[in-house]
Amino acid sequence: MGTYGCCDNFSTGTTAGCTCGEVLCFQQKQAGRSFFTGEKCSGWEYSKGTFSRFQSYDGLGTSGNNTATVTVRSTRSVDGICRPLVKVFLYNGCEDYFPVTKSYATMRRVYRVGISSHPADPNTASLRNGYVVSSHDHRDRYCP
Repeated sequence: MGTYGCCDNFSTGTTAGCTCGEVLCFQQKQAGRSFFTGEKCSGWEYSKGTFSRFQSYDGLGTSGNNTATVTVRSTRSVDGICRPLVKVFLYNGCEDYFPVTKSYATMRRVYRVGISSHPADPNTASLRNGYVVSSHDHRDRYCP
C-alpha cells in the first residue's frame, strides 16, 4: 500500500492489495465529488467523469473501467460533508427543499480497500444545505 492508502507500482502491475471488483481499475486522479446510491452517503460510491478526470471526494480509491447508469441519492465533495440531492421550489419570499434521486449515465464505481458498502453518515447536511439538482420557479406565488 502506498502513501495515504493509494495503490502503488501500477507500472509493474503490483498494486499491493488495491484490487477492485472489475477486470480493470484506475487510480483516482483528483479530489472532487463522489455520489452514493443511498441516503446519507450510504451504499455504493460512484464517480462521474471521463477517463481524464477520475475523481472521488478525497482523491483516494480506484475507479472501475465499466460504466453504468446509476440512480444516486447523496453526494460528498472535497469538504467531506455529505449532502442529500434536493429539488428546490422557489417562492416569493421563501424556498422549500425536497429530497430527490437522480440518474447519471457513465458512472464508475469507486472501490476502496476494506469498504464494500458505506454506512450512513449521521452528520449529513440538512435539506436546505443539500446539493441542488433541480429547481422549480413559483416566484409568482407566496410561501405555502
